[in-house]
Amino acid sequence: MTAAAPVAPAGPVPQTGGGGAVAPRLVELVLLAALMGQGLPALCGGGLWILASLARDRVLDRRLVALLLRLGWLWFSLLVLYFWFTPGDRLFPGLGGLSPTLEGVAGGWMRVAFLAGLAAAANGLGRAFPREELLAGLLWLLAPLERVHLPVARLGLRLVLVFDHLARLQPLFEQARRRRGPVVERVAAVFRAALEQGAGAGAQEMVLVHPLAPPRRAWLRPALLLLWLAWLVAAGRG
Repeated sequence: MTAAAPVAPAGPVPQTGGGGAVAPRLVELVLLAALMGQGLPALCGGGLWILASLARDRVLDRRLVALLLRLGWLWFSLLVLYFWFTPGDRLFPGLGGLSPTLEGVAGGWMRVAFLAGLAAAANGLGRAFPREELLAGLLWLLAPLERVHLPVARLGLRLVLVFDHLARLQPLFEQARRRRGPVVERVAAVFRAALEQGAGAGAQEMVLVHPLAPPRRAWLRPALLLLWLAWLVAAGRG
C-alpha cells in the first residue's frame, strides 16, 4: 500500500486576503488568559466578557456543552488541586489534611470555571472562522518575527494543522473511553486507529490566504481589555 502524501499548502497565494478580523480576536483571547492571575472580581468580569463573546459568535449550543463535558475529568482534577493543595485554613479542621482549604474552595471553583470559559472561547473562535482565515490572522500577528528569519508561514501552517488533526482524533478518544479493558490497551487502540486514519486520508490541501491588516475598529475590544488588565496589575501593586 502506498503511503499518503504529506500535507502541503495548495498552489500559490491568492490575490484576495483575509484574516483581518481574526488577529484582534486572538489577542483578545491571550489577554483574557492573562486574567487567570488576578483576583475573583477580575475573573467574574472576564467570565462575563467571554459569555458576551460566545453570544456574539452564536456558539452557545449543545456542541459547546458537549465539549466542556468531555473535559470533565480535567475540571475535576483542577478542582482537587485547588481545593486540597492551596495553602490556608482547613474548611473542616477535624479532618486535618483530608479537608480542603477555605482559600482553595473560595478561589478554585471560579478559576476552573474561568478556564472552562477560555476553552469555550477558543472553540467558539475556531467555529466562527474558517481554518484559512485563522491561519491568515495568525500569520499577520507573527509577521514581525520574519525580521529575525523565522519561518512564520510554515510555523503558522503547522499550528493550524495540529489543531485540525486533534479535532479529528476526538471521536477516537470517545470510542476508547467507552471501551472496556486496561488503559494501556485503549491508548494503543487510539494510536493504531490514528495511524490507519492518517494512512487512508490522502493528501490534504490548504489555500494560504494573504493576511490583511485588521481595521482599526476591530482593536477596540482588545484595547479596552488591555487597559483594564493594566489597571488591575497597577492596583494590585499599589
